[in-house]
Amino acid sequence: MQISTWLLFSIINLVTSVINTQLPFKCPGGYFEVCTRHATPEDIAQLVSGKDKPSRMAMVAPLSKEKPDFYNCAGETIANIIAENANCCYGDRKDFKGFFHLMEEDMHASNCDEKY
Repeated sequence: MQISTWLLFSIINLVTSVINTQLPFKCPGGYFEVCTRHATPEDIAQLVSGKDKPSRMAMVAPLSKEKPDFYNCAGETIANIIAENANCCYGDRKDFKGFFHLMEEDMHASNCDEKY
């Protein structure tokens, strides 16, 4: 019985994660949609200024092709590497263009909430 419960739980988690990465998302007012991935050592070497070391590479999420007025990070690339997460971050999307780097402190300061 314990094995079947564990197996059922694993299947539910797998299905949930697959569904979540395919669903377009939208952030509440005052927040904007951001795709992120972990910064590679190469990213850090290129972007380090002083002691600031970025932990994430980010970009404003593109519009979803399936659902108007929603956004999607699944399959998007940030500086030629696949995005890992979708986030809602406090601020105005018009203030951000192209790729940008974030540190963990930036993620907390912008009150970023990971969607998937």
